[in-house]
Amino acid sequence: MFKIENNHLFEDTNDSYPGSNTAYEGNYILQSDAKYEQVKDLVNHLPARLLEENSTVIGQPDAGDWGGIYIEVRKNGQRKFYLIDKMEDHVPAYLRPFVDEVEASIAKLE
Repeated sequence: MFKIENNHLFEDTNDSYPGSNTAYEGNYILQSDAKYEQVKDLVNHLPARLLEENSTVIGQPDAGDWGGIYIEVRKNGQRKFYLIDKMEDHVPAYLRPFVDEVEASIAKLE
């Protein structure tokens, strides 16, 4: 689990699976500026439409061991979070490019 906040990248050391009822509470440690530079543009790819979703679960994340993505956004003092399926057929078309961007960003950090 990674977090981009205040022009820095952090990695969670808990490695826990997020739930669908409450926002994830991680134990984050600062990563290098070089790693941040590799993924800093990810926030620019976040679809505004995602923030209009009523459900925190989109698709069936990790239902078949293909995983899911946890996305959290803080805007205007509100914390919104989503568990998003990585299986292309299980998410709306507008989200597919963003899921691909998240996956590509994670791959850069490994």
